Amino acid sequence: MTDTDSPFFTISPERTRPFLSRLEALRLKYLRRLRGWGRGAHVSQYAGAGMEFREFRDYAQGDDIRNIDWKTSARFGKPFVRTFQQDESRFSHFFMDTSRSMVKVPDDRKLDVARDIAISLGYLALCSEDSASFSMSPRPADTQPRFSCLNRSRIQDVRNYMASLEGGGMLNLPVAASEILRESRGRHGTVVLLSDFLFAEEAYRHAVRMLVSHGLQVAVIQVIGRSEIGLPEIGEEVVQVSDSETGDRKRIQVTAGTRRLYLQAMEAHQHRLQSFCYSMRVWFASFVLPEADNENALEEFVLEQLPGMGFLRGKV
Repeated sequence: MTDTDSPFFTISPERTRPFLSRLEALRLKYLRRLRGWGRGAHVSQYAGAGMEFREFRDYAQGDDIRNIDWKTSARFGKPFVRTFQQDESRFSHFFMDTSRSMVKVPDDRKLDVARDIAISLGYLALCSEDSASFSMSPRPADTQPRFSCLNRSRIQDVRNYMASLEGGGMLNLPVAASEILRESRGRHGTVVLLSDFLFAEEAYRHAVRMLVSHGLQVAVIQVIGRSEIGLPEIGEEVVQVSDSETGDRKRIQVTAGTRRLYLQAMEAHQHRLQSFCYSMRVWFASFVLPEADNENALEEFVLEQLPGMGFLRGKV
């Protein structure tokens, strides 16, 4: 990556290197000890063949006799086997909602922000020598279903994959969750869901429950556009509005009362989403796109807010 390149969509090249340098001091955090797979940078809780001695333990039927320590066994009069510390990697998947509502208002750049958060967190996983997979939905049938890599030097390829889909259509999150489960093949790890979550509650509840029930650690990151915070003040004329996901249309009169009801409905939806995540022991964070003059908001969200809520930790 040259000084004029950036793997991000909303972070300029001159801010990219300082941001990546600070990212390298962080790691994804795990709420519980999850079994990984293969070789990696994490110390496994499971003993196995490895490079570093861990401990002696009593011999049990089925243990490899090549691991018996004969000197220790002779000293104590019963067989002991040597166990070793086994390093492991973990499965990490970053999913982005590319439905119509994520691109309905181009100036909000919700999809680009979701992509950049996924790239940032994926970079952290790759710094830990974990596998990182990225997927988007909805997508055309002929589009690559996901992109996976093991090396942070391929972060530019991750960006190219994300740039291959402009967005549109309607999201079916439970179907996307099923695809992630098929890819995980029973491995433990983390799934990050990035969306505006402005759709039926049952859809995200079903999807999250599926992922959690299969032993995956889930993080929900909501991306909200500035235009979605409240209804515009356009007088009291009757206007036609449409649902970004379904295309359904309705005529409403935008009054002070209408705006108040809209705010109440948004706040109630946010509260139910957050409460559900907490009840499922799922991390939840909401990122509201900033005013145009706050160009560092995304970096601050990743480097300060996510560590503050416990999703990221310092490198140890």
